[in-house]
Amino acid sequence: LKTENFALQTENYKAQLDQLRKQINPHFLFNSLSTLQTLIRKDASKSEDFVHNLSDIYRQLLHSRESNVSTLKEELDFLNTYLDLLKTRHDSALQVDIKVDESGKKLQVPSFALQLLVENCTKHNMISRDSPLHIQIIQEGKKVSVSNNLQLKKSVDSTGVGLENLRKRYALMNISEGVSVSSTDTEFKVEVKLF
Repeated sequence: LKTENFALQTENYKAQLDQLRKQINPHFLFNSLSTLQTLIRKDASKSEDFVHNLSDIYRQLLHSRESNVSTLKEELDFLNTYLDLLKTRHDSALQVDIKVDESGKKLQVPSFALQLLVENCTKHNMISRDSPLHIQIIQEGKKVSVSNNLQLKKSVDSTGVGLENLRKRYALMNISEGVSVSSTDTEFKVEVKLF
């Protein structure tokens, strides 16, 4: 009876994690299509590169859809493809600095966590050549942080899924305080646990 109960609980957790992960993909697609719409109006030639990078992103999403966790190396590989997508639109107005130890790349993180955090940085802040957005991704021990200089947009269409989804995913994996958020007048920072 205990074994059956544990198996049922495990399957329930898997189903909940799968449902939470599925919430991210529509969130990402919605934001990407909004970006594409803006890009088509401003620079139609760059929209082709954007569509190509977007298809690469979705190919990776479909390939890794069965996994709830990724190594930090896998996350960074996916993130670099996503950053190519963002740089198609923003050029040098988006500056990203990544500092990760080789040994840290073997640690795990919930799948697509870094992409989600970088997406939040670009979604909530103004990005222009006059006011570039600086994002830092730094791994220290069993934590990785994503921070950015604050230059908040006046209004943002937000579905409210991002950080709450990530918190729930850590909770379902029985990892307490998996997400930590801090903010000052000049910087916003989210730190997530590696395991």
